[in-house]
Amino acid sequence: MASTVYIDINFRRLLGKICAKFSLPPPRYGTTVVAEGRLHSFVDVEVPRGSRFMEIITCWGWFFPDSEQSEEDAARIAIKRLRDELGFEVKDINYDEKISYKELYKRNCDEHTELRDEYEMLNLDFDLLKKTYNILIEEKKQIAAELKEIKDGIARCHALINHPNVGPMDVESTAEVAILGDVETTATTEEDPEAPPGYYKI
Repeated sequence: MASTVYIDINFRRLLGKICAKFSLPPPRYGTTVVAEGRLHSFVDVEVPRGSRFMEIITCWGWFFPDSEQSEEDAARIAIKRLRDELGFEVKDINYDEKISYKELYKRNCDEHTELRDEYEMLNLDFDLLKKTYNILIEEKKQIAAELKEIKDGIARCHALINHPNVGPMDVESTAEVAILGDVETTATTEEDPEAPPGYYKI
């Protein structure tokens, strides 16, 4: 795969065009010599503060052995600073892609917000269902305990009914008691026979 080729942009020239576009004074460059013969360049740019005052913004580049490289880096940093101060965009060959990526980022942020809200709603529903589930489990345990108590009561009643010491009465004794009961009932309930005619005549 071929390596990426980078095309350098003349930031000093671009900075001059930006200053002219916003009617600002031309940028002023300066260079200082630091240790080991390296050069450290800066650029001063005036920006408006209100309608009557101007502020000088100083931007420093990186350390280079060549002053042009250091000034280029200072101009690059100054362009980024002015972009934030004045609110402009530098349109280049990558501008359309940048706009599309911004729109894609915004859509993703909106979708993320919607999904987050939906997730929070699902969490609330989950908590409610969890509480309801716990309540139903407790009710189930209570019903199971009551059913067990009823089942134990039925078992005790069944055991009492089928106890071996409690059996049916003797059939003959039962019949005898029934006959005696009938006799006694007859003796006590039958009336005396009616006297024949003329029995009481004298």
